[in-house]
Amino acid sequence: MYNLDFLSEPPQISFLRKDSNQTSFGGFLFLIYLLIMIGISTIYVVDFIKNDKYNIEYSLIKNTEVDTTELNNDDDLNPLLNISFDLTKFQFFNSENLSERFVIVDFTNLQKIPRRTYIQKRPSEIILALFYDCEDKYCEIKEEDKTSFNYIFEMNYTGYTIDHQSDDKPLYTNNDKFFKEDFAFSFKNTLIRYANWQVIKYKEERGILGLFDDLFDIKSEYISGSFEFSESVNMEEPLQFNETIFDFGYNRFLGFFIFANEHKEHVEYKRIKVSLLDLLANIGALFSTFFACFIFVFKFYSKNYDNYKIVDSIINKKQINLKKKY
Repeated sequence: MYNLDFLSEPPQISFLRKDSNQTSFGGFLFLIYLLIMIGISTIYVVDFIKNDKYNIEYSLIKNTEVDTTELNNDDDLNPLLNISFDLTKFQFFNSENLSERFVIVDFTNLQKIPRRTYIQKRPSEIILALFYDCEDKYCEIKEEDKTSFNYIFEMNYTGYTIDHQSDDKPLYTNNDKFFKEDFAFSFKNTLIRYANWQVIKYKEERGILGLFDDLFDIKSEYISGSFEFSESVNMEEPLQFNETIFDFGYNRFLGFFIFANEHKEHVEYKRIKVSLLDLLANIGALFSTFFACFIFVFKFYSKNYDNYKIVDSIINKKQINLKKKY
């Protein structure tokens, strides 16, 4: 146990002719210290192997001053989406497509939008109107178009994939993935929905290595987004046009969908990789902290032990000298 005592400090007076006055108690404490640290280090290593390799931070950034025109000219912040629309109605346990009398119109150019056909639009360019094509100004709904439930306006658009623990890109636009939004509307009133494009930014915190990203053209920020919809507003009396504003005659206004990209806020993710060096640094810090605690506890014993050994050494030396005289 004496040789395991690494807790004892060099004494002011060395009476054992060693760098420290080693004790069996000090060796016992040091052995306990080693066992504790081996156990904690094992737990840290297993935790590093089994758990996530990235620490994730989430923030919602408010933008008080923005130049919408400039930002909407950025292809990343205002991307070109593949988007399609459809109209259906519930019939008990299944759904049916609505007749062609239900029409979707691009309100920016007053052109009909075909259903279930993907078109390309930027979030800031989408304003849609939903009409029922009437035969006359009284605009009675056809019997085959009636339903006991709601009508559904369906929208599908290009989605993204986010994987916080991916060793490759954590965020990317996925052309094989589409987000779907459904909105219920009726023939009795006009539905108004507002949607804003929610930009998502994902940043890799690369530490010192990030200083060389520009030099080696390494990308550390990824951008995508999705639509965030506000609550719906239903007008008590539906809007109805009794003049042929569009080339398909009289019509009844059933819905109005306004999309925008205002950049008033955006979601931001940051991730930092937990490396092997981080593991070693954490374990090293624990070794130092526990070692300091053991030394602090042992110091009270060591001081008394040193004093005892000094007195004991002096007494023994005097007894030896007395024996030599006689």
